[in-house]
Amino acid sequence: MTSVDPNKIAYVDIYPPVNVARVGDSDKYFIGSEVPGVEPTPEGGFKDKDFKIKKQ
Repeated sequence: MTSVDPNKIAYVDIYPPVNVARVGDSDKYFIGSEVPGVEPTPEGGFKDKDFKIKKQ
């Protein structure tokens, strides 16, 4: 395998496109919207009562 200088990379495409989910440190979770352009707003926000990030 040849080595690539990361400073010469202009952009990187991921194909096929992949979805990204939030992986938090809380035991709580929420179901994110699957509709493009709709922002997910989980009940109680994105963090639990201990300010840990909820999983998606």
